[in-house]
Amino acid sequence: MLSPDQFEQKLNEINDKIQILRIERDFLTSDFFKSWTEKFREDAVIQNDEIVGPG
Repeated sequence: MLSPDQFEQKLNEINDKIQILRIERDFLTSDFFKSWTEKFREDAVIQNDEIVGPG
């Protein structure tokens, strides 16, 4: 059984991880990221049934 202090520490660790995941989610769904990935797709070239980077 965790002591109240240990419980609070674990809860804070979990909340920190949740906050990081929210930041990552917000970035991955941001207009900046969407436009960046769309630009990469436009620049990608399909060669021999493989997608390769620009150039």
